[in-house]
Amino acid sequence: MRITLILPTLNEAENLSKLVPVLLALPLPELKLLIVDDLSPDGSGAVAEKGDTVSFECTGYLSRGDCIQERRLETATLGKREIIAGIEKSLIGMREGGYRKVRISPHLAYGASGVQGRIPPNAVLNYELTLVSVQKDS
Repeated sequence: MRITLILPTLNEAENLSKLVPVLLALPLPELKLLIVDDLSPDGSGAVAEKGDTVSFECTGYLSRGDCIQERRLETATLGKREIIAGIEKSLIGMREGGYRKVRISPHLAYGASGVQGRIPPNAVLNYELTLVSVQKDS
């Protein structure tokens, strides 16, 4: 069983250096962490949920800093695997207008395959996400 724990950093940034080692020391070999930097977590609009169609701006970087995706507007329906899992999980719970910086481990991105010529195998990715709009599932 794989367990993914999403850690928002709002009001907890100073505790991450203590919390992460404790979590990783737990006897849960399948535990993976997704750390979400909630710089503006609340936004001002609707909350994105599974089934909603969202428009969001994103910029992506390799962990070493190389840009893999220039800032652009994208649209996806959450829960339909139209985007990588790490981005989808990061968008769920955001409000329109919210901003997050996320660090995505390979198992929630492109894994051991990578993307030929762009993303190496087992790459950790960093994304900046701004949720522009949420269209509720009717």
